[in-house]
Amino acid sequence: MTTYLIESSLCLLVLLGTYRLCLENQPMHRLKRAYLLGTLLLALVGPLVSVQLPASFTTVLPTAQVVENQLSVEKVRSEAIAIGKLSTPANGNVPEPTVPAETPFWVWLYAVVTALMLARFGRNLFVLIRQIRVNPTEPYYGATLVKLPGTGLPYTFLHYLFVSDEAYRRGTIEDELFEHELAHIRQRHSLDVLLVEIVLCLGWFNPLLFWLKGAMQRNHEFLADEAVNETYLNVPHYQHLLLSKLADTLPNLSLTSTLTFNITKQRLLMMTKQTSFIRIWLTGCSTALFFGFLMILLTGAAPAQPSIFPLKSETTPRTPRPLLSVAEIEIRFGDVVVNATSRELQPEQKIKFKDLTPEQKTRVIYLEGQLPGTFNEEEFNALKNAKQYSIWVDGKRVRHFDQTTLQATDIVTYNIRRLYKHARRPDRFHYQVDLLTDKAANAFARDLQANPRLLLLTKEQMERRQAEEAK
Repeated sequence: MTTYLIESSLCLLVLLGTYRLCLENQPMHRLKRAYLLGTLLLALVGPLVSVQLPASFTTVLPTAQVVENQLSVEKVRSEAIAIGKLSTPANGNVPEPTVPAETPFWVWLYAVVTALMLARFGRNLFVLIRQIRVNPTEPYYGATLVKLPGTGLPYTFLHYLFVSDEAYRRGTIEDELFEHELAHIRQRHSLDVLLVEIVLCLGWFNPLLFWLKGAMQRNHEFLADEAVNETYLNVPHYQHLLLSKLADTLPNLSLTSTLTFNITKQRLLMMTKQTSFIRIWLTGCSTALFFGFLMILLTGAAPAQPSIFPLKSETTPRTPRPLLSVAEIEIRFGDVVVNATSRELQPEQKIKFKDLTPEQKTRVIYLEGQLPGTFNEEEFNALKNAKQYSIWVDGKRVRHFDQTTLQATDIVTYNIRRLYKHARRPDRFHYQVDLLTDKAANAFARDLQANPRLLLLTKEQMERRQAEEAK
């Protein structure tokens, strides 16, 4: 949850900061509405989406640290064994996580404030619904007119237009005000407000959400003003009308689209601004690219690490296989593209082994793609802990693995890959386990033979590898 809140807040901060600097004072109100709605949706959904690579048994070479772990597999295995002894009892049942005895204070505080916000939201809805039910209504140019007692300026909610019954009967409400409120209804501005109000009830502790709500409501007023001026083509007259209404009392309902004048200066200035179609088009394209870039940052695929945390309870350390000589690699794999654990080779260059320098060739190792063996029944049952493991069988995700009919003897081999930190969620697994039955294991073995893998180590990694081989 903490990771989600941080990523969501950073997304809001970047997008709203960009809006404030580049878009807020531009007469591109439809684009700004789409931008603000996209900002809210991306901040809510983006951190929840985690694109994971499909199950694959090809060797992944993302960082030097992974290779170092791979080259010191005995140490990692011993640590995994120790952890397994602490977390998995002898009967194979995985214990459920314990619940804290006392609920933290901040949980109670959040619950109380959230309940108050929801109560306020419900009260505002109740007041509006009650006004609609107890007061006379009539159709009005695609909207529903609700005639209220007393005096006051018109305001809207969904397709309802609330007006003073007395002012309506006397005909003292200007046509421009009706057009302004009807624009709110036609463009469904209340849906935007409802969405942000619901989010505010749950995320009230984030001040950026309040700023977003204010920006949305200001832009709604700009859109309605634009509709009035496109209809009547008399900007000075409409500006004088707004100034004449500054002293009127307005209803205090956060869910309504109402004629507010605390931003009158911005509205009057915005009416005089002009922009070209080309500029709007270019700004829209730039905005789409910007959103796409942020989406990639938030939901970028996290490649899984190699199998460095096997469950197999092995007590005998494995001795690394002898390294192939430079001549052997040259003969067998001279045309194979070499990967590197550092930036010594650029991936896009696709350099083959035969094109390396003589010194670099001495630091290349052949990854034979050895798979760990099968595991016993106790280790197989440990995989049924859905909070720690995500299970794939023959390349397909298997949910509810605790209900599987497979047995430990059905699995020919397996691969366990630890997820990167940013791909984790508090309620998700920490490891992805790929299980292979007989047919899939044979196909994988053929793939390893057809696609040999070479890796260029750094000097330090090569020295460590040679030292382990000499033991």
